Amino acid sequence: MIVKDYLRPAAVRAGVLSSAIEKTNGRNVMVITDGRTFGFHALRHSLATFLVSKDVDPKTVQAMLRHSNVTTTLQLYAKTVDGKRLKAQEQILDAIFPPASRNSREASRPA
Repeated sequence: MIVKDYLRPAAVRAGVLSSAIEKTNGRNVMVITDGRTFGFHALRHSLATFLVSKDVDPKTVQAMLRHSNVTTTLQLYAKTVDGKRLKAQEQILDAIFPPASRNSREASRPA
């Protein structure tokens, strides 16, 4: 339900998945037309790639993902990062957590 109600719509807003607007009972409803899978596992890959690109120690990333071997983390999860991929990841985060809400949460944290 979380994937259907939150993650996939966020991926559409970020431009990662395609969608169309259909009229249902007189209302416009977004229908995801992209058949590709998008869920928590994709987020695990994105997280590993993001952390490795930010020079987080690979053993730390391995522990966070609960892999038994760091090779699994680096060969299967942490992908090569280029500018386009980083921009797409930023768009996904902005779609899930709009920048205004991220900034207000950060401002409310104790120093």
